Amino acid sequence: MKRSSKRGRHITIGVHRKDWNNEDYYPAYVEYGHGGPGPAPAHPYIRPAYDTRQDEAYEIIRDGLRDAIDQM
Repeated sequence: MKRSSKRGRHITIGVHRKDWNNEDYYPAYVEYGHGGPGPAPAHPYIRPAYDTRQDEAYEIIRDGLRDAIDQM
């Protein structure tokens, strides 16, 4: 969660490259594939895992958002 004097508070959810501490950033390329110099097909793993445990994932996300908002 971030605060901004102009935009108020905002929360972003997801895997962002700037949050990745490694030089080897590739989760999105594995999940969705890519058409780079050596094209690779998609090998989804995040979405199927989420679909399998959707209710549990929803509760974890909901609780995390509540905690972030409560800490403000």
